[in-house]
Amino acid sequence: MKSYALLLVVGLFSLTSAAQKPVGIFENHDDIGKVLHAGTATYDNATQTYKLSGSGDNVWFKKDEVHFVWKKLKGDFILHTQAALVGTGTDLHRKIGWMARTSTDTSAAMVCLTVHGDGLTAFQYRKKNGTNIEEVKSPVIN
Repeated sequence: MKSYALLLVVGLFSLTSAAQKPVGIFENHDDIGKVLHAGTATYDNATQTYKLSGSGDNVWFKKDEVHFVWKKLKGDFILHTQAALVGTGTDLHRKIGWMARTSTDTSAAMVCLTVHGDGLTAFQYRKKNGTNIEEVKSPVIN
């Protein structure tokens, strides 16, 4: 059985466009789920910095709404980032971090490590498609 993961950088989630929109090392970027405002993604080669903006309800329970940049991966991989939320924002549940998912479906099995707007760092995962997300909170507050 072949298994694939989508590597995502979470911004805040219906894959509607078939056109490729590469951003830096990533193959594409898009919204998942019903979002209020379409998200954006840019890459500055000089500073090697990605900037994402987006809207959505959350990455939680049985559905996700987020803007992300992604790259399909197969096999083992190692992730590294120095992610930061820009601005004060108004939603304590906005988040930035890494996510691996089985598909772009809003309720796909996934795992993510993110920093939230209120400083919470959490390891969150959905074991099976269509199930609620589970969470392990980190003692590290950013």
